[in-house]
Amino acid sequence: MSHSELDAKAETQRADTISPVTNVVGTLQSLLPPVSTVALAWRDGSLGEGSCSFPVSADGLCQLARDCLAGNKEGLPASVHLLEWSHDSDADYVLLIDPEQALPAARREAWEGTARVLICSAMELMRQRIQIEELQRSKQLQKALFEIADLAGADLAMTEMMAHFHRILGSLMYAENCYIVECDENQQSLEFLYFVDTHDSYLPDPGRRYSYEEMPASLTFAVLRNGRALSGPSRELAKYLEQPYEVSEGEESTDWLGVPMWRDNRVCGAIVVQSYVADACYGEEELALLNFVAKHILTAMDRHQAHAQLEQRVWQRTQDLEHINDHLQGEIIERRRAELLQAALFNISELAMSGKATGDFYAQVHEIIGRLLDASNFYVAMVTADAAGIEFVYSVDRYNRERATRIFSDGLTEYALQRREPVLLTRAGIDQLIVAGTLKEFGAKSQCWLGVPLFSDEEVVGVIAVQSYNPEVVFTADDQRLLVFVARAIGNSLARQRDQQRLVQAHADLELRVTERTRELGEVNQKLLGQIGERMRAEQRLTHLAMHDVLTGLPNRLHLQDRLERAIENAELGIAPNFALLFLDLDRFKWVNDSIGHAAGDQMLVEVARRLVGLVRGDDVVARLGGDEFALLVHSDRGSNA
Repeated sequence: MSHSELDAKAETQRADTISPVTNVVGTLQSLLPPVSTVALAWRDGSLGEGSCSFPVSADGLCQLARDCLAGNKEGLPASVHLLEWSHDSDADYVLLIDPEQALPAARREAWEGTARVLICSAMELMRQRIQIEELQRSKQLQKALFEIADLAGADLAMTEMMAHFHRILGSLMYAENCYIVECDENQQSLEFLYFVDTHDSYLPDPGRRYSYEEMPASLTFAVLRNGRALSGPSRELAKYLEQPYEVSEGEESTDWLGVPMWRDNRVCGAIVVQSYVADACYGEEELALLNFVAKHILTAMDRHQAHAQLEQRVWQRTQDLEHINDHLQGEIIERRRAELLQAALFNISELAMSGKATGDFYAQVHEIIGRLLDASNFYVAMVTADAAGIEFVYSVDRYNRERATRIFSDGLTEYALQRREPVLLTRAGIDQLIVAGTLKEFGAKSQCWLGVPLFSDEEVVGVIAVQSYNPEVVFTADDQRLLVFVARAIGNSLARQRDQQRLVQAHADLELRVTERTRELGEVNQKLLGQIGERMRAEQRLTHLAMHDVLTGLPNRLHLQDRLERAIENAELGIAPNFALLFLDLDRFKWVNDSIGHAAGDQMLVEVARRLVGLVRGDDVVARLGGDEFALLVHSDRGSNA
């Protein structure tokens, strides 16, 4: 049976069981003689076609009413009265009456009028009920569609999200049995993302991909490979697809509906609902609804996949950043250690150059070393001047507050002096050397001891040492390297201090000779300075006279030529503004000389020079070329407008 036939049958059954119309027909029959029979048939734009009779057993009269509605009035008995009419051009009615006895005309007309009014009112009531049902269904559908749209963007696990989609789908259609699959690009394999079935005992493995070869008769693969929806009983669909029907592919469905999901013009999955009961079938409305849900499920899958990929990228990026951060942290720690060491070496060098007293020098060295490692217990031992023992020139210790000078023995300090290399010993190492007779321990017992020899010109002159009385404080190879660098700096500083002391004595010896020689040279220098000053002033006067006019004091031709060459060179290189060279002479100057004398002419030239200088800026040049001829070298900072 096709879906259209099923829908028509369901519509007819619904019309046949409409209680308000049945009640009206029963009421109309009660207004007739007791054994009378009434049948009604109708065709309505909203309610469809239907019929009913009273009593209900009057199937023959009911069939006659349906025939008359279809236009076939032949075979209508003479005893049966026919009443037919239309209402609002959208509804046609046929009412047949088989009375027990003939009705008076007036009674029959009154009954027929009543029948028209009651039947039209009942049908209108049913239309309103159907409209209300449709509105409620539309409201429910709209709410469900909004939930589906919101759910597609929700941050839920894929299985939980699919369960919500299933619940919403079940509120709109029969979807008790539903599953969702995802396939590869070529539709050769699929994976069940969601599976719920109340009849089928088969349960797919989560996360497993099933190939087409494993399920050749699968209707789901048919949807995926054909790229179009399939609907109908499972056995008939298999026959339609010309493929064998296998029970192993799932239980036989009374109705089966599957729609593909598309991404970028490619089938990427499908959603399937199926029914095992005869009264739950799928039509065009369910197909459209399932297509809509499929699109949103695909959106949810894409977002979930994108979110998973993003999380994977974030995780990978986090791992990379953690690795880089660890590497950078190591570099930072190493760099800070190097910076601290460099600063310590620099500070020690400064201390050596400062000329401080020995006690202050070692105290500040101790403070600098304390910034690099645990130097709570620290001392500096130097070889005595007679090279017969060691002297503790500086010592800070928790237990050994005073360290006396001693001759060479088998102590830890002497051990480091003899080895001429750094020594790092734990308590166990010290005890082992003591048992071997190599060492003798003086003072409190150290849990860890680190000593580095001090060198001066390749000669061991002392030892710098730190020690710990706490088992939890243990010096490391890094501490040893740091102390080696510091020891080298201290050794260099000691060498510089020794050289400085020698220099101080040498300076003292020279001071007397220098003072006497300085006094003698001072007298000679005074005389030389006087002569040099006089000579420099003479040279300046000669230079000025050579470059300037005697009469006006203006630069002469030679000075102008020098300035002009520099201006041309700077202009060509673009490092100076443009300039202009102006020439001028005095009209009738010869007449002035001839008429009132050369002295007046000279005064006139001086005045002209003064006025020209007042007209130009400080960096411009006014030069006298000779006689009454002048030249002006004028600079401009306005480009081509110079």
